[in-house]
Amino acid sequence: MRRTKNNGFTLVELLVVIGIIALLISILLPVLGSVRKTAEAVKCASNLRQCYQALALYVHENKQFIIPVRAGGGGLDASGDQPKAIATALGTPYTLNGIAYGASSNVAGVSTVDAAWWMNFLAPYLSKTAKGGSGDGTLQTTAAARQTVFWCPSWAGIPDNLASSEVNRQDTGYAMNYMLNASATVPSLLSPGAICPQTGWCFASLKTTAGDNSPDPAFGKWYKIMQVTRPAERAFLGDAWYYYLKAPTAPTNPLPPQPTLVIGNGEPLTPGATTYDFYRHGTYPKVVSGGFDPNGGKIGYNILYFDGHVAKSVDKLDAYKSLRMRYPR
Repeated sequence: MRRTKNNGFTLVELLVVIGIIALLISILLPVLGSVRKTAEAVKCASNLRQCYQALALYVHENKQFIIPVRAGGGGLDASGDQPKAIATALGTPYTLNGIAYGASSNVAGVSTVDAAWWMNFLAPYLSKTAKGGSGDGTLQTTAAARQTVFWCPSWAGIPDNLASSEVNRQDTGYAMNYMLNASATVPSLLSPGAICPQTGWCFASLKTTAGDNSPDPAFGKWYKIMQVTRPAERAFLGDAWYYYLKAPTAPTNPLPPQPTLVIGNGEPLTPGATTYDFYRHGTYPKVVSGGFDPNGGKIGYNILYFDGHVAKSVDKLDAYKSLRMRYPR
């Protein structure tokens, strides 16, 4: 009798193949994750460079003046730090690109009840249609907001009012430095009731007081690019978990734990802390009391300097130096 040859796999052979595939997956997945993180860090750096190019165009067209962090929309909330979400009856709106930011109601489907932010000033130089940030007419979808260069690709966003599925449009994962003339000792402390301890010293909140967009001097002033001291060392934008890049009080070494989440009413900073997201392009550490474990995780975050170069830092102290021009003692 002629025997029929069986061309199928035996159970043992199938188990060996499955085991090999599982082993390869276990080896490749971390590598693929690392590649994705690297790609996001590169994309983040590219976004920041484009923001600087937009700033350069703005400076060229506006008599060497640079943009503010925000303008219009009234003052701050009771904490003295967090900008008000709704600007109804809080002051004269700031008109930018034909839109009155800080108006009492939305205009033509564009969310304008908040101030004009730094991304609103830069947006016309990066897109023919979008106004950027809270002025982007397509901001009804989170996906659209995350496609702009103002959004860090590694940033998940903060839920708007911590309740809805949408994210806060001003908290894009990047923040602007308002301390243009800061040093290691000036300002020594920021009082809880104000972010500009000296009149005209910073421009974080250009609260308008007249219809011609003139700012309230108690909230800051416009600066020219040549007034930014030490531009190769001073941050313009950076990976951040907050609205502003800050280092408000005397530093400690090492820096204290980074908070885990910015909340709707403002996130208090412990002495020496900054608002940089130290682990954006690294690995987040475990959560401990007061924030992330300062001794864990892998540090990696991008800084865009006022001379236009972007650097990825793996040292927390670079964050403080980029704002205060000196490492903590």
